[in-house]
Amino acid sequence: LLLTNYLKHCAREPGTPTLEPPKMTVLHHTVDYLKQHYWSFFSSY
Repeated sequence: LLLTNYLKHCAREPGTPTLEPPKMTVLHHTVDYLKQHYWSFFSSY
């Protein structure tokens, strides 16, 4: 579900409203968690 919401957000047309705030909040927290816990993986790119 989170990946689907993220892809929908990325594929939206310019000017289209973003996701509802709760979903976006979850996405931001998920990204922060992944960056914090897997920083060594992401820093190699």
